[in-house]
Amino acid sequence: MLAPEQTIHISSTSKALCGGFRISFIVTPPKYKEALELALYNINLMVSPFNAEIVRQLIESSLADKIIRERQEGIAIRNKIADSILHDYRLLGDLYCNFRWLLLPTGWTGKTFETCAKNAGVQVYCAERFAVGNAFVPAAVRIGITAPKDLKELTTGLSILKSILK
Repeated sequence: MLAPEQTIHISSTSKALCGGFRISFIVTPPKYKEALELALYNINLMVSPFNAEIVRQLIESSLADKIIRERQEGIAIRNKIADSILHDYRLLGDLYCNFRWLLLPTGWTGKTFETCAKNAGVQVYCAERFAVGNAFVPAAVRIGITAPKDLKELTTGLSILKSILK
């Protein structure tokens, strides 16, 4: 919103609707359109016409809106659970985000915490995995809020993370 002529918006249906629908949408200012089309052509992307048709029908029928609302409600419930279990620690991320960043207390690195969590049966990803170049990497891990199959598994995993932190 602050720089509409400098901003390219990219979004995917895989997180919002269904992981199997690997279809993205791009909105770009006109000055970037040709270069973006050429780049996409050069990497030879192919969208499944069948998936594209399903997504088109979901959007046109308003069923996509219903799915998104229901997913957002479920994500909000999961994030509230994360907030309640890890309330003594700093969690970054929106109530409707599929993942949260857990800032680790002094003495931890993301890599060390990731290893400890994995050994305890919980998969998180250290911030180091997402670092680009020489960027500063905070001591943090990314928690996939929507990865556990149900609320019980989420609660168990978050409780294990809390016990590791203590």
